[in-house]
Amino acid sequence: MASVEHEQANKAHRSHKSGASAKKKGKSKKIDSKDLTEEQKRQQNPKVKNR
Repeated sequence: MASVEHEQANKAHRSHKSGASAKKKGKSKKIDSKDLTEEQKRQQNPKVKNR
């Protein structure tokens, strides 16, 4: 039981900071910010949405 709870906590923690870890780990997998479309850029930067 405890191990399952621990795993779930790890998953939640990972998903929370998935952005930073994804950038470090899978650069080839993830699209570089340069290649992002305007729509994707807007989703990443909420500030741009308000403009």
